[in-house]
Amino acid sequence: MKLFFILVLTFGIFSNFLSAQKFMSPYSQGFAGKGYIVKNNGEKIGVNFKAGLFGPSGLMWINATDTVTDIKEKYKVADMKEIGFKNNAIAGFLNTIGQGAGSVKAAMNTDFKNMMKLDYYVFYRVADKKGKPRMLQILNPGWDTKMKVYNDPKSKATAGAKLSMGLVGGLAKSFYVSKGKEGYSIFVEKSKYKKSYSTIFQDCPSLVQKIKNDLQWDNFAGHVFEYETTCN
Repeated sequence: MKLFFILVLTFGIFSNFLSAQKFMSPYSQGFAGKGYIVKNNGEKIGVNFKAGLFGPSGLMWINATDTVTDIKEKYKVADMKEIGFKNNAIAGFLNTIGQGAGSVKAAMNTDFKNMMKLDYYVFYRVADKKGKPRMLQILNPGWDTKMKVYNDPKSKATAGAKLSMGLVGGLAKSFYVSKGKEGYSIFVEKSKYKKSYSTIFQDCPSLVQKIKNDLQWDNFAGHVFEYETTCN
């Protein structure tokens, strides 16, 4: 019975995977576990997480023990450039599938061997719409070399797919988006997407032209994926 349930769940998720591009689900596994931290000086250390706090502006602080020195420290947003929470195998599979591909053709252009290795929930320090530093989760890992999409902790979401218990679907109504390596982010929201899409993708005129009649907010992830795979 358990195997049957897993197969049904997987089929439902995979169906979503082929029919609509999806972002990774927001992290919700708590603070006990393994991962890594990248300090301001660029040093990357393996850690065991002990405690932490998420707030309306993202990850606020985290207590972690260095796996080499066994030293326990409290890290705040200002102390970190990047942080990764280790994903478990099942969650990694579901989140990889949840990222989806807009079509079979798009799926064929995706390197799934690399996608399946995305075994961390990754947060970067970025500036929010007021210029304040926030530690926000990236939602499009594996197809983020040109544009990074970050979770907006304050955003409300649409309903998820029933068969997958909300593990896929349920697009948030706002995100932070950044290009390049500067860490500066812009605020993108559902209510203003039809007016702002041409600015978001302005460096790819062919995409702007292509999607001008396809501006449903639910297709935003697909637009980002196409920007990644087809724009120079």
